[in-house]
Amino acid sequence: MASDTAAPVMRPALLPTAAAIGLLAVYFFVRFRDALLVFFARDDFWAMDNAAAIHFNRLADIGQVFRFSHNGFLLYRPLTAVGYFYVLRQLFGYDASAYHALHLAVHGLNGLLVFAIARRLTASTIGGLAAAVVYAAEPGHASAVYWLSTFTMSGTALVVLTMIYLWLRTSSSVRAVGCATLQVVGLLASEHAVVAPLLLVTIALLRSEREPRRRVVAHLAVPSIVVTAYLTAKVYYFSAVRPFVVTDAYAPRLDLVGWLQRLGQYSAASLNALALLPLGRRALIGLGCAVTFVVVAALWRVGRGSDRWRLIAIGGSLFVISLLPVLPLAGHYFSYFIGIAGLGAALAAVGSCQLVGGVWWRGVAVSIVALIVLIDVATDGRAVRDNPEVVLVKGTAEWSARWVYRVRNVGDAEQGVREVLIPRDGITDDVFALGGAQRFFTADPPRVEVYSPTQPPTQAPGRVVLVGQPPPIPDAQLPGWEPQWHWLRLWAGMPG
Repeated sequence: MASDTAAPVMRPALLPTAAAIGLLAVYFFVRFRDALLVFFARDDFWAMDNAAAIHFNRLADIGQVFRFSHNGFLLYRPLTAVGYFYVLRQLFGYDASAYHALHLAVHGLNGLLVFAIARRLTASTIGGLAAAVVYAAEPGHASAVYWLSTFTMSGTALVVLTMIYLWLRTSSSVRAVGCATLQVVGLLASEHAVVAPLLLVTIALLRSEREPRRRVVAHLAVPSIVVTAYLTAKVYYFSAVRPFVVTDAYAPRLDLVGWLQRLGQYSAASLNALALLPLGRRALIGLGCAVTFVVVAALWRVGRGSDRWRLIAIGGSLFVISLLPVLPLAGHYFSYFIGIAGLGAALAAVGSCQLVGGVWWRGVAVSIVALIVLIDVATDGRAVRDNPEVVLVKGTAEWSARWVYRVRNVGDAEQGVREVLIPRDGITDDVFALGGAQRFFTADPPRVEVYSPTQPPTQAPGRVVLVGQPPPIPDAQLPGWEPQWHWLRLWAGMPG
């Protein structure tokens, strides 16, 4: 009898949910489809090189994924920096379009998780869709879409967002086991997952539906212990094995003003209207102060019993907490670090609509989403297109493709070439010396060395010395492209 009465309750929500998911998928694809025509860039090459060294002959060989790379424990991200690229190679060879298609799908999954989380917290499909579109439109995600190596952030976000959804979805023992497992997976994805227990505690404390404190503590015990052990190992590594130096980009700085400035930077990266403004240092510090004030005010209002401020308090707190691993890094700002924090910004945006009260907040949320999309359309996506990180990634990828194409053609056109020497230009080291790209895109790869342009080597039998800049690729066919994935490039707008 219970099942008969439950069915009609679920059916009305099915169509709006399916429509919301469809709209979100279309928005993601239209906004970023040109990523399918982008080549590999910088860290992608050494990640592919590490993945190419893995050979599975027996179950124990899976340990190869977890070996230290040249970065040591500093950037120990075996699942996202090695395992991910191994899977991509097994699925797609070295077709960059196929790599980017799966990479874009991961960002779509993150958007769907934001939709599911927001719908849980707002009890509204419109609220969930609004949060998901805000998340998808955040210009800070752009470089993560175009740069495959940033899966270290987007992949970690996928794990942490799944943890948050699981936390909201059930309160049974499944949650405890699932969150503990996902915490381990998250830390093997990247250090950004250390914030997960704090995020879950924040949600548990601020939600209107209170849980027994004992259950919250029990379900978070294992994730908290795992994070504590991980941080202890990091502290030992940085103090005894690889001490920080002043010029280290990863050295944390206890500089409150700098923290506020970077908080302002990440806030601006969370809204296209702000990203379009030429914000200077003072403006960014002011924005960071404003965000801090709003979060504190929202927490105070919730403490005083106001439900209207609850979602702002949750979203604002999640935003700041998610950024704790990167706020101290004065020399290492990248806008794509909002991968997890973007959820908080999206929830806070929807929460600001709830201040209207009643049923009217949904209309306000739709209006804000429409305005965000309208700004993107009216500016031709300038918040993404002119993002310095996106410009850098696209330019580096194009330059890398030219060099790979040129080296491949030398090997194919000239018999007996055993060695190709190319000038150092800031990119060739990443592509060849560290990345070994010649092994991926050349049938009979020659030995490639990078030389200083101030000390050019001499020609010799079996050696080709390349000089100058690589010319554009004449047929617009990037190295590694395979015919079976050509339909992806047609979808992306490439002429047939």
